[in-house]
Amino acid sequence: KALESSRGPSAPPQAQTSRPQTQRTSMFGFEDFLRGQGGMGRGGGSRKPVDNEGLYKTLGVDKKADARAIKKAYFKLARVHHPDKGGDEEKFKEIQKAYDVLSDESKRELYDRYGEEGLQNGGSPAPTDIFDLFRGGGRQRRQEPRKPEEIVKTVDLTLTDVYYGPEKPIQYKYTSATKRIVCSTCGGQGAVMQQVRAGPGMIMQTQRPCPKCSGQGISFENQKSVNATKNVRIPKGAKNNEKIKLSLEGHQLPGMERGDVVIVCRVMKHRVFERLGADLAMKKQLTLKEALCGFEFKIQHVSGTTLTVRSGKKEIVSPGQLKRIDDWGLPQKGSYDNKGHLYIKFEVLFPVPGSIGAPEVKKLAPVLESLSYPKEEEQKITLGMGVRVQLVNLNSTQFNGKMGTIIREEAQRGRWPVELDAGKKVAVPESCLKIVESKSEKSKKPNSMETEDYEEEETVMMTAVEGEPKFTPAAVSGTYDEDEEEEGRGMECRHM
Repeated sequence: KALESSRGPSAPPQAQTSRPQTQRTSMFGFEDFLRGQGGMGRGGGSRKPVDNEGLYKTLGVDKKADARAIKKAYFKLARVHHPDKGGDEEKFKEIQKAYDVLSDESKRELYDRYGEEGLQNGGSPAPTDIFDLFRGGGRQRRQEPRKPEEIVKTVDLTLTDVYYGPEKPIQYKYTSATKRIVCSTCGGQGAVMQQVRAGPGMIMQTQRPCPKCSGQGISFENQKSVNATKNVRIPKGAKNNEKIKLSLEGHQLPGMERGDVVIVCRVMKHRVFERLGADLAMKKQLTLKEALCGFEFKIQHVSGTTLTVRSGKKEIVSPGQLKRIDDWGLPQKGSYDNKGHLYIKFEVLFPVPGSIGAPEVKKLAPVLESLSYPKEEEQKITLGMGVRVQLVNLNSTQFNGKMGTIIREEAQRGRWPVELDAGKKVAVPESCLKIVESKSEKSKKPNSMETEDYEEEETVMMTAVEGEPKFTPAAVSGTYDEDEEEEGRGMECRHM
């Protein structure tokens, strides 16, 4: 009672309870901010709705549209709104921006999840909770998979499929379930923390798989496998190992966005044609008669069209000659109607040995002799071991114009080792070497072989070689020349 009298008359109960509330509010100045002034609460305020449909509306396509439909819509709008066609430049920029995002699989996936905000933040929505700011935007916490694993299927394509871009039925199985169950022990993390005594007064925490769910974290009720078939449009000019994504057609599990199906194109090898980008290549064998007198043959093209190929007037085909037929390759992916070319490499078949007798030779010889032939290629000496050279085009007067001899069979790092007549060894670029050819002299008999049996000319016989030739070693096995490694070592001419 004395204590009460010293404090004065007691206040009503309501006044007593209101004073601490006022003091608490004044002590924690940002409590009102947490409750609503800042738009965020303790448990995380409601996030701003994600706009992930605007870019689709810009192009006028559905969210499930495939890459082909998106490209078609883009080109259709671009023809109308391009500034060069009199369209609005700002409108065209919006169309271009929408196509740049939706035509890129990774960007499109980010946009579908987080909208344009996710693209700007590298795939993470901006933090809307003050506690997300303290946690680094929540990135340090374990993120549960937002989508199930992709279903990957392979489709085999012929070159005809690549040419026309048909629809292919793809059969696959996806998993569905009715209820998502989170492990009560690990909270869906799949792991639990365990304290381990590391020594006197020392306790260490380690992470181990959850014993209850065996590290799964999440399980599903009524899980089953469902058969599905989807018609997939193969783009014209599809490349080997190209991927086509069917968004939101994969596994369907509660609490997760529906997964995707990825189709991998596998282009099969053709019996006749070889694919070189958008071009096709093939080999064609002609008889000697066809190569000289003209030819006509047919090609069954991958498009189904039969091509008739004829030689030109007075045309002669040489062995290994390459010819091209324009616009009969494969469609160039990403273009409207551009196609590659068809290349044909010719091989000339000569008569089988023994099939030409003396009468045929007597008839053929005058005809073949009357024909015109290209000039026989002159056999010129090239840089190599023992070749005499002159040093030219050098900035250094010390070496420019000097004569020398190459002392190795091959260049080293683009420079030829040369021993100058003065005895010095230098390494010189090929562009600074001029071959000095000595006048050809008639081969003379070595002095040691001046005998009556030595012949200046001899008739020799040739032997046919089947397959790869087996060359004769320069020395008997086991022979080694010690000076072999010393040849060609010299200073590099740095003045060049």
